[in-house]
Amino acid sequence: MATYAKYDLFVENVANKQIDIFGSTDTFRVVIHTDAPASTTDNSVSDLTQISGNNGYTTGGENITFNSTRSGGTITATAVDVVWTAVTGNLGSSTTGQYFSVYDDTSTGDYLMCSFNYGSTFTVAVGESMTFDVGASLWTFG
Repeated sequence: MATYAKYDLFVENVANKQIDIFGSTDTFRVVIHTDAPASTTDNSVSDLTQISGNNGYTTGGENITFNSTRSGGTITATAVDVVWTAVTGNLGSSTTGQYFSVYDDTSTGDYLMCSFNYGSTFTVAVGESMTFDVGASLWTFG
């Protein structure tokens, strides 16, 4: 199971109306990257080192179907799993993908929200798939 971590500046970006977690206009994406997230200082997807954009992976990641709800003082985000399939070579030509990060692609800053550590590096060979498994919820805070 991947380990969840929130980017510290995410809450500030929501409060400053840079990220609209309840609206229907923002597009959220998930990327695969090789460097460990610096949760206290990383703020933009450009702060990450993504795997190469080839063989089934597109630089900038994939869109996720995203929804947020509020119950009392708690906000919960849900999303649909994202699946990448390697074609013509290893996914992104990488053997060092280890992290997934979710960001708001609508904001001019491409602001990061949260990351997931897969626990070890992985290789996705031709014909194999890698799933960003969201589970019951993407994140909860309150």
